[in-house]
Amino acid sequence: MLCMSGALMRLCLLIVTVTGQSMIPTFQDGDRLLVWRRWPARWLRCGQIVVLQQGASARPELEGWQMKRIVALPGEVFTARPAPIRSAMDDQLIEEAEQAEQTWQIPPGHVFVCGDHREQSIDSRTWGPLPQRNVRGVVLMKLARSAQAAPLVVPVNHVPPKWGLPVGHVAPAFRASTLEGSTVTSQQYRGQALLLFFFFAHSSLPMPSLLSRFEAIARRAAEVGVVVLFVSASHLEATRRFAQEMRISLPLLVAPRAQNTLLHDFEVEGMPCYCLADQAGVVRASGIPLSVLEAALDRLAEERVLASAEQQLVEH
Repeated sequence: MLCMSGALMRLCLLIVTVTGQSMIPTFQDGDRLLVWRRWPARWLRCGQIVVLQQGASARPELEGWQMKRIVALPGEVFTARPAPIRSAMDDQLIEEAEQAEQTWQIPPGHVFVCGDHREQSIDSRTWGPLPQRNVRGVVLMKLARSAQAAPLVVPVNHVPPKWGLPVGHVAPAFRASTLEGSTVTSQQYRGQALLLFFFFAHSSLPMPSLLSRFEAIARRAAEVGVVVLFVSASHLEATRRFAQEMRISLPLLVAPRAQNTLLHDFEVEGMPCYCLADQAGVVRASGIPLSVLEAALDRLAEERVLASAEQQLVEH
């Protein structure tokens, strides 16, 4: 019986070590916590501190676990200011001093989580509601610093959001709907360079000036044969209102995480950001700095001119 009890404890309990500042003052960097694994979703409650994996299709590995507090359950509404992301847009740090409050409707099978140190936490205010299956365990108690190590120790890191596929990777296939309800697939753009601009319809960054800048870049992209698509991570009605308010004229796809894997496949967590893939589908630029995107477009333009010159030589 003791042997069976020990095996059960080993299966269900583990000790995690906190790294990062997102749960201050509740937990400090280096705190050791006892976690109950495989906590049933029906037992999740507001106020519980959980360890989880951010993403629409979290892998079973332990790397990349994070710790947050549940602040809203399925069917509830949560209102807060967005996460204060400092981003390297245009190679300069930008931080909104005043951010309007936003409201999220939590869909079935999802939870909304936040760090206790809101100013330092990247959480559902950036990601949106997360599937309950991403919750890997519930924190039971804090252990003394001198506690003996348990059979499994997992660092729970504050992992910054991803801003798109790394340069050199092959862009994945995708399928998404337009505002009008038609379906668009990557196959339609086979053999063409493609620029995707990802955003939330409630983005906290200064979107009017950003969109104006990006539309100018989009015109430059069209001149060198690059197809440009906007991709919204918000649901259809929010995207429609946002597109009307911002007067977005470029083609726009709707791909919320709960309904589409496009953002997950392109490794997009923080937004707004972009991904530029060439005619072969290879990523040439991704992330935030628009100056990097402009430089990549210039290189594509140069390559297009060289290819045209070589073709003329062959024909003559």
